[in-house]
Amino acid sequence: SFGDQVLAANGTFRPVVFMAQSNHVKTTSFMQIYTDSNTNDAPLEVTPDHLIFVTGKDYPVPASHVKVGDRLEGAENKSRIVTKIQSVERDGLYSVYTSDATLVVDGILASSVVETPDVQFGPFKVRFHTFVKRIFAPFSLALCTYVSPHHCTAQVEDGMGGHYNILIKLGLLVMELHPIIQGVITFSFIGFFVIIIVSTCIAFALAPTTLLLGGIVLMMMKKKKLKSL
Repeated sequence: SFGDQVLAANGTFRPVVFMAQSNHVKTTSFMQIYTDSNTNDAPLEVTPDHLIFVTGKDYPVPASHVKVGDRLEGAENKSRIVTKIQSVERDGLYSVYTSDATLVVDGILASSVVETPDVQFGPFKVRFHTFVKRIFAPFSLALCTYVSPHHCTAQVEDGMGGHYNILIKLGLLVMELHPIIQGVITFSFIGFFVIIIVSTCIAFALAPTTLLLGGIVLMMMKKKKLKSL
């Protein structure tokens, strides 16, 4: 859930900032990826479109692109060689975003996100993993820390992942718009929220001074009133 600490890149623990999927009953196809370091034959299980880090690649790749013999980035920067890949179906689908968009699953370093089209800001394209890490995760962390953690919890109403919370709905809507409009909306929304956060911090910082000045003014008014009597 929001705020829980999970193991992420570089052996650090990062907070969960968003629950993208939380479905206990949906039947889902997973890939089982075995490596040379598996204990008790426990493989990494991920959906084919989930991004994982392969040694030598600058950007995480979908699990479906991984081949036997590839080296996967593991915990504590130790690579693991893929020895076998197979498929399996499970009931349940869960996905969380962390503050740096990474997490360690069964000893393997993975992205928090699945393969998703690039996010466009006018003429500029940003890969979704980078977008979540640099923009969405900090925004989500601030929103659900200062406003309500409810916004960072997956809302599945029909039991099959049919209805998501407002952040996912807004994100999907924006991604369907023209790239220039995407950029304007995204930067305007982020700018507005930054202004709110900064204003709130300034208000809290000035609160003691404001209370002190208010107290002095009240004391002066009381003294003046007593003199007039």
